[in-house]
Amino acid sequence: MGVAADDASYLSTVGLPVGVDWNLEVVPPSSASDVRRVESMPVLAFDGPFPICVLPEAAGAVVVVEDDGRRVVNSSVRQFGQFLMIYEDYRVRVRALSDGEAEALIDEIEQRMKVSDGEAMRSEEHYWPVVVEQMRQGML
Repeated sequence: MGVAADDASYLSTVGLPVGVDWNLEVVPPSSASDVRRVESMPVLAFDGPFPICVLPEAAGAVVVVEDDGRRVVNSSVRQFGQFLMIYEDYRVRVRALSDGEAEALIDEIEQRMKVSDGEAMRSEEHYWPVVVEQMRQGML
């Protein structure tokens, strides 16, 4: 597939959540010869029309390729998988909460993300801080 050995192991043993009803479309695993690629990078998912890819030259970092360039998503494929699970936890729990409770949950989710992959949360221009801001605005 063109990813580091530990990322390949994570994808084959744990994997990414496929078939979840959310705004991301995770690309189902496939054989190494049948991997979707964008700019020669293996594609893990799509956020709308934008592919989320593994950046092999950056030790397996995950980026989203947008019209105006690349945006940092996570430090590794494993971190991306962890963030997807954190995001799903938010999606399930927020449904029945009041506005105040939802804000507290978003604070908790943001903190979990910072602990899990500080680099992904370092800049407000990175992918997940934008997602957290959309949560706060009630868009997600």
